[in-house]
Amino acid sequence: MESLEWREVSEFQEEDAFGDDRREEDSDGEDRRQRDDYNIEKALMELADEDPVLHNVYPETDDDEAGTQRTIAVPNHPGARRGGSQKGDFDRGLGNLFEGQVFFNEVAFKEAVLDYALRIGRNIRQWRYDKTKLTYICRGKSENGDNCAWRIYCSTTGKTVKWQVKSFEQAHSCVPNGACEMLKGPVIAHLFLDKIREEPKYYMPMKIEQLILEKWRINVTSNQCQSARNKALRWIQREYDEQFARLRGYCREIVDANIGSTVALECIPNDQGLDVFNRFYVCFDVIRRSWKDTCKPIIGLDGCQLRAKMKGQLLVAMGRDGDNDIYPIAWAFVPAETKDNWLWFVKKLKIDLDLKNGDGYIMMSDRHRGLIAAVDQELPQIKHRKCVRHIYANMRALHGKNPEMKKLIWRLALSYNTTEYEENLDKIFCFDSAVHANLMKTKPKTWCRAFHKIGNFCKDVENNSTESWNFSIVKARDKATSSDARDNCKDGDGKNCKTELQSIGLAKWEIIGIPCEHAYAVIINKKLQAEDYVCHWFRTALWRRTYQEGITPMRGARFWPAVEEPSVHQPPRPESPRRKKGETMKLTIVQGGIIRKIKRDFKESSQTDSTPVQTLQIESSQGILTQQGD
Repeated sequence: MESLEWREVSEFQEEDAFGDDRREEDSDGEDRRQRDDYNIEKALMELADEDPVLHNVYPETDDDEAGTQRTIAVPNHPGARRGGSQKGDFDRGLGNLFEGQVFFNEVAFKEAVLDYALRIGRNIRQWRYDKTKLTYICRGKSENGDNCAWRIYCSTTGKTVKWQVKSFEQAHSCVPNGACEMLKGPVIAHLFLDKIREEPKYYMPMKIEQLILEKWRINVTSNQCQSARNKALRWIQREYDEQFARLRGYCREIVDANIGSTVALECIPNDQGLDVFNRFYVCFDVIRRSWKDTCKPIIGLDGCQLRAKMKGQLLVAMGRDGDNDIYPIAWAFVPAETKDNWLWFVKKLKIDLDLKNGDGYIMMSDRHRGLIAAVDQELPQIKHRKCVRHIYANMRALHGKNPEMKKLIWRLALSYNTTEYEENLDKIFCFDSAVHANLMKTKPKTWCRAFHKIGNFCKDVENNSTESWNFSIVKARDKATSSDARDNCKDGDGKNCKTELQSIGLAKWEIIGIPCEHAYAVIINKKLQAEDYVCHWFRTALWRRTYQEGITPMRGARFWPAVEEPSVHQPPRPESPRRKKGETMKLTIVQGGIIRKIKRDFKESSQTDSTPVQTLQIESSQGILTQQGD
């Protein structure tokens, strides 16, 4: 059986996922409603105020049945941590069984027997099954070859729906041999469901087999683990599909939990009259207010591709807090990174942040044409910085990889004053006039520090922090000042220290907002407080205000508000672009700094019905090894 990746699970039928004909049983015959009821009861037990007694056995109150006790799996020992946040931790109970024990439903009894089997490592299997009764036996053998006498029988208690253990032979006469018939594919899938949901690429069949052997001393086959993993992936995908259909309820939940937030969901009706998802936008009110009050007036825009089942682009607007760390402001999910979608996103952002015409703000982004056009149309007065990483990537594509060219371009970008800027520009011209000519087309003044707008105190010249916004910012190192500026720093007047230091050309201080080491020496020499000369954006009090309030967590999908609007359906997967017969493919070859452009005709293969592919082999001396057409 072939192992499925988390993005390759088979799709569910529409009526099974969203309609009234939804199946109530899984492929293994288990009632989904009973499993959901058990999960809810388990969650309620975990929220109990009183500590559990008698190894997680809760005594009944006076209103319950006399002489009985009920048990639910509640992790309250070192071996069963809640949530299983670490690799190898599982949210399981102790597996205590006794005669007279009462369970919430059939699933709760099965889970208790499973916990018992995992704890003792015996070969437990289900022997009798009925809608009102269940029996488990041990299939182990003693040293003499006799069958093990262990047996447990549970059934419903009279007119109630609860299950109670009626008989229990708890003595084992067998020898553990590492086998457990109870551990089949669906059971393994339930054990590793949350693990696979969090890290699908880590919990592969071999890893699941290894963990079961190490933790519970039970041998399972690779085929069992592979089947269990595929089943878990299908369950997870079904959950995603059902939650996606209730996307309007999720939007309502965001607004109810975070009053004042902006949520926009756009759907397009298809030929069948169904609402198909188009794009989604969210901006939390607490984030919006914190950014406007405590963060720098700089916004980074970028989009990244999503590789889940439903393809698309995630657009994000990123701010900077007082510590120069990333601060997500708003984000949107759109089908593609086009001018229309960028214009829609920028319009929403303009209204939420009250940017007006953009005056007083700074925008950092790559050179995407649709993004630049949208910003120019909606925010004509905003200061638009370009990303040096993208500038260099484009130059490398035109002139080839050259460490010296990279060093010169970055030196130009990191120039703090116009003198350094002109000197580094001349060095690039001496290095290669073609590189200089193409570099001037990018308008270096839009991405060089020497021409940064004073007042935002952000020295970055690249948008890498926005592209990797779920990681920490990689701060650029300060560039050392010249010896002439260092000598002038030592001759400053203490009364107007900051004014005179800045007047002699220390633009680095104005751009960064923190005095350089030479200015700091003058401040200490004049017996002044260095903190008084640091920009207010870097104050600890202001930084704490940024994170004083937080987003109110939303409830789970079961508690989302019910809406009258129809369900949201996923859009069809976009077809892969194919070159037509006779279409030419353009290639750019760089050799010795000379750009050569060639064309190759694309010929369709008549032998197979698959997508035709043309592979063009080029010698490595030409700068490109292999070029493939789709």
